[in-house]
Amino acid sequence: MKDMKIAPRFLLLILVLGFSLTSCKDNNRTLDVEERDLRLEEAESEEISEEIYRAKISSLNENVNEGRNVSGNVTLKIEGDELQITVEASGLEPNMQHLQHLHGMKNGTETTCPDAAADKNNDGVVDIIEATESAGITMIPFHGDPVNMEIKTHSYPKTDAEGNFTYSQTVDLDSLRSAFKNKFGWEELDFSKFTYMVHGVEEGALPNTAASVMDVPANVTVPVGCAKINKE
Repeated sequence: MKDMKIAPRFLLLILVLGFSLTSCKDNNRTLDVEERDLRLEEAESEEISEEIYRAKISSLNENVNEGRNVSGNVTLKIEGDELQITVEASGLEPNMQHLQHLHGMKNGTETTCPDAAADKNNDGVVDIIEATESAGITMIPFHGDPVNMEIKTHSYPKTDAEGNFTYSQTVDLDSLRSAFKNKFGWEELDFSKFTYMVHGVEEGALPNTAASVMDVPANVTVPVGCAKINKE
């Protein structure tokens, strides 16, 4: 009789333990699923994360650009490990290849677009040398291969008969960071530190006092449009 009384209790204990083990397994499965879902959400968030920088182009040196008003937009979109560069510009000298670059200060300080006060020699033109005081030096070229950091090349965009161009290029961001660091020493490539400038007027439009760089004719390097890059 004593054994018969113990048996139901023993069976009850087994059932309780079994239920507990099953519950633990179910809880572990729930935790595993929740952790997996969280990781997937984080991965998706990383995949769609992006940074966008924009700038509106303002006109410079209209008096040597036949009175044209250069305008347009610059968009820099970082998505994953790629930088997508888009420039739409109008009001430029028609049928001409136009240099365009991001300008910045060697020490990484802020830049701004030059104004008429930048014309230090009062010849009526803000040339590329005078523009560097506020906009900085030429740093990243927007041509066929921005990563090579070469300034003198023939792969810059060419305007149509109406003086417009659209430029679009996608580059590997890590490669650009590395090339930029090697050339200028910046530890971080912060696009909000840059000013965009587009250059070029017809030959013979400038006074002889207009200066240039790298033995490139002044009419090719004179800035005609500028935009301060800002992060959205």
